[in-house]
Amino acid sequence: MPAKTAGTLAQRLGGRFGILEGPRTDDGVAEGGGAITTHIRFPKAFHSDIRKYVPSNGIYSLCRGGKSAARKKLLTQRKNRLTDGAKMEVLEMRSEGTGTIIRVVRLMRCLAEAQGDISITDISRQLNLAPSTVHRLLQLLLTEDIVAKSSTRSLYGPGMELLRIAALLASKIQIGDVARNVMQGVSEQAQEAVLLTQLLPHELKVMVTASVASPHPLRYDIDMFQRGSLLRGATGRAILAFLDGTFIAEIFDRLLQDDSDSTFANREDQLADLAAIRARGYVITHGQKVPGAVGIGAPVFDGHNKVVAALSITMPEQRFAAARAEELAKIVVDGAAAISKLLGRR
Repeated sequence: MPAKTAGTLAQRLGGRFGILEGPRTDDGVAEGGGAITTHIRFPKAFHSDIRKYVPSNGIYSLCRGGKSAARKKLLTQRKNRLTDGAKMEVLEMRSEGTGTIIRVVRLMRCLAEAQGDISITDISRQLNLAPSTVHRLLQLLLTEDIVAKSSTRSLYGPGMELLRIAALLASKIQIGDVARNVMQGVSEQAQEAVLLTQLLPHELKVMVTASVASPHPLRYDIDMFQRGSLLRGATGRAILAFLDGTFIAEIFDRLLQDDSDSTFANREDQLADLAAIRARGYVITHGQKVPGAVGIGAPVFDGHNKVVAALSITMPEQRFAAARAEELAKIVVDGAAAISKLLGRR
């Protein structure tokens, strides 16, 4: 079909046409051979009416000239595409449905991570979606109370139903279950025992709630679910150092009453050491809980940026090499950060 004729046909039907050098498949993949292929793209509204003539992607290609083998291949492909038009239409519908689900998930994540309510323009920019698409998705979610709209401005935030679902899921989360895979990875990298210690805020104690054993035959027995001191060891001090500064000062005297060891008696020295731990992001202790043991710990935070646990590794002093201290500390810090992210920290 001459280009002029194709252009006239496309204009009458509301489509667009283009001329591409070289024979191409309906997917636009060049086959080589020097022929000229005329493509006409029809509006989607016409697809069902002209299905027997136009493939499901709305592009009808006519080839003239060029090598006969390439031309024959194009015609065969086009015939197959036209025959399978109904199947392609179903696949398109499935693809559109999957795309909508992904967009809804991303939209909910955007609302959850936003600092307050957010506008359609901001959502559109963050998700790289057209404002009209964002508006349509928001309207769908509004009907289920997954999204709430501000009564005074065109701003959107999480709805009560989304908050209810989130609360139900949060109530079922056990930090140890969430952290298990991360802890296993930390153990494989460090080749030492890994502990997850959770804060018991009302008692000002800590408790080991999950562990991964050391791969070495020489290892420590872990006292699971036993209350321990916030003052002693990497398992406690990695949490204590990251509590609210005012709170630390207020509770310090109470902690000292529960621990008569003179090592911790100097209040100012202890507060200075905790400040240094906060600056580094981790703590290394030697024999504070178990004689001859070394511990390296880092804090774990929840979705409200509150310290709730500590991730730590422990080993006998004879296996600890000062040259590996920073390497091991980075493994622990990265693991704690990964668990914090799983708990919702941004």
